[in-house]
Amino acid sequence: MLKLSLFRRTIALVLLLSFTLINTACTDLKAIRAFTESSTEIGKGFPNLAKDLSASCKRQRTFQGIQRNQFRPDRLVAITHPEPGSPDFRKLERECRAFTEIEEPLIAVNDVLMEYLAAMGALAADDLTAYGDGLDGLGNSLTNGNIFNAGEVGAIKGIANFILKASTEGYRRKQLKNALEENNNNIKTISYALQRIIAEKYVLQLKNEREQMRSYYSTSILQYGDYMRRMVAQRRQTGLAQGGHRVAIVRAQDEPDVEDPLPIIRVKRIWDEDEKEIQDKIAGAEAYGKAVAKIAEGHQKLYRERNQLGSKEALKIALTYGQTIKSLVDDFREAF
Repeated sequence: MLKLSLFRRTIALVLLLSFTLINTACTDLKAIRAFTESSTEIGKGFPNLAKDLSASCKRQRTFQGIQRNQFRPDRLVAITHPEPGSPDFRKLERECRAFTEIEEPLIAVNDVLMEYLAAMGALAADDLTAYGDGLDGLGNSLTNGNIFNAGEVGAIKGIANFILKASTEGYRRKQLKNALEENNNNIKTISYALQRIIAEKYVLQLKNEREQMRSYYSTSILQYGDYMRRMVAQRRQTGLAQGGHRVAIVRAQDEPDVEDPLPIIRVKRIWDEDEKEIQDKIAGAEAYGKAVAKIAEGHQKLYRERNQLGSKEALKIALTYGQTIKSLVDDFREAF
């Protein structure tokens, strides 16, 4: 009886410990799901960022065109609102084609990264992995613009193949460890590629746009001052030619070079608004770059904990990186 009682207590203890471990693992895997959910949020607004590449280029060229044709009202409408198919429209499209061509592959690679993170979340939840539309036509997209090197293209296709395999073969939670092992290096490669292109292409283009915008506004204000000085000089000459109007002449001479500063004040307000919009976009783009860097970093640390994903350390990693990425998502959304 004593042996039987001891055996029953041992079985009960084993069952209790097993139940506790299962619950702990589920809780920790929920933290991994939270990490992936925060990470995928950064990708939702990315198409808006990618499409602003060519838009920023066109805004820069528009500022240049207006500045060159400041005193030709007949040209301003054609420059600022060119008709599709018109010479001005074709010129703008041609000058910004290099940016237009890289928008599609950038969106496609962002989709691959987000699809993988969604698959990670599904595996953590022990759900079936779904095949996303973002993977359709991936091979053709990567050839546009020639912005990814051979190693980066290989990493992108490697992750895409894993997602398709996970979807078609019905991967579940037990394959989460394999996902981390198989894709860790690829995630680092894709993360770096996206950071590099956003910094070298988009952020740099925004800064070029800002410089052109500043040139336009500052030049316009100087030209307005020159215009008003000419107007004052003409009034003085008119007063001298008429004679007998000494009071009018004195008043003209005492007037400042710019009689009406209100247009300058209004222009400065518009200038400030444009400055803020560009700065918000630069900050948003930098937040995206930081977020994908944190995604790769968090993935690397989870990879190190892949044999004990239910541990407190894995839980801490997932929660910490999830919160950090969430704050970057908020910064990103300010602009996109």
